[in-house]
Amino acid sequence: MPSNPSAIAPPSHGRLALTEPQRRIITTSLRCVEERLLTCRRLVRGEEGRNARFVTMRDQYTAGRAEELALLIDGLLDAVYALGDRIGAVPQRRSTKRSVSAQLSSAWEMLEDLRPKRLKGYGTVDPATAPELESFVQATTECVRRILDAARATDSFASR
Repeated sequence: MPSNPSAIAPPSHGRLALTEPQRRIITTSLRCVEERLLTCRRLVRGEEGRNARFVTMRDQYTAGRAEELALLIDGLLDAVYALGDRIGAVPQRRSTKRSVSAQLSSAWEMLEDLRPKRLKGYGTVDPATAPELESFVQATTECVRRILDAARATDSFASR
């Protein structure tokens, strides 16, 4: 790969001749590539997982190397964006409300799986531990439900 990822970008004139299905699959792939590159940029800058408690990064890049990698990633993003422009990729519009609801619903499902009766496949939960786990799941899923209700409220949104 060239040391300057921008050098790999297609020439910026004219739209590439593609069928609609080809344009859609390339656009979808570019969205995924963008997401991963943005995650990598946050990782090298030490931003990813900064406030996490159950996943911590065990090492960090030096400031100089982090900046060098971020610049390379930005150059690669420029190349990805240039191809997106050439194919007429349209940004996907996502609903904040639906995205938050999906994340919270997923968290709710994971919490429900912590109920003692659902853990039986991993062995019987100690009878002294089961009530505490059940109580925890009950309280946290109720909290998730309240957050979901608040997140789904229509008065919480400003249109864009």
